[in-house]
Amino acid sequence: MWFGKKYVASGQCIEGYEVLDVIGEGRYGICYLVVHNGKRYVYKDFKKREWKKSGEKAFLEAEILQMLRKPFFPKLFHVVHTKEKYGLLLEYIEGSTIEEWLFRDEYIFLKEERKKIFLQLLECVRSLHQMEIVHRDIRPSNVIYHQEKIYLIDFGLARKQNETKYVPQVDFSYLGHFLLYLYYSDFPKKQLKKKPWYDELPLSEKEKLFCKRLLGFEPKFTNIADVEQFYCEL
Repeated sequence: MWFGKKYVASGQCIEGYEVLDVIGEGRYGICYLVVHNGKRYVYKDFKKREWKKSGEKAFLEAEILQMLRKPFFPKLFHVVHTKEKYGLLLEYIEGSTIEEWLFRDEYIFLKEERKKIFLQLLECVRSLHQMEIVHRDIRPSNVIYHQEKIYLIDFGLARKQNETKYVPQVDFSYLGHFLLYLYYSDFPKKQLKKKPWYDELPLSEKEKLFCKRLLGFEPKFTNIADVEQFYCEL
């Protein structure tokens, strides 16, 4: 029992994997930390009602994960698909999410570390966009940071690009919000006055312009190469 809901308990098995803990829950499924033959994995157990209702979209995450071959994305090891069950066995990545660093640990990301993290994140996004994939959920809870390396996880909302809804600019907006979280980690809480970020944060005019362009203000970025070039010039 976890937050009043029923989950597979620690020590029990799910599809042959021993459950160690519950990692989290989203709309479509529950993620468990599991172990098999001494090795840890993440098992994403999809809620039957949701994956049945979503049809082919439910299988897009596995399809996209199978395309990824970079070390900063989780590996997909196995797909469980029966009439009653659908689940993914994924690589377990050590470390804490940026969200945990920010809000649990109250960690302050200074300039050089911010830059190192954001450049790695841009590399992740560039790799996805080259494969014509948009992640659509690049938030602090979906970026793991461990030993100065980042890993982008949770491809439940990822889609193949098209010319209408699933466009690169969707990811740019998330990148803008992500960068603002890093900036605010270095901002004294006692100075928060509910001002717009561009008035509150001590950013240069070029930094403000960069964030505004990511967030969709004119002129918008059109591709990840332009984003990377602009950021490297800050």
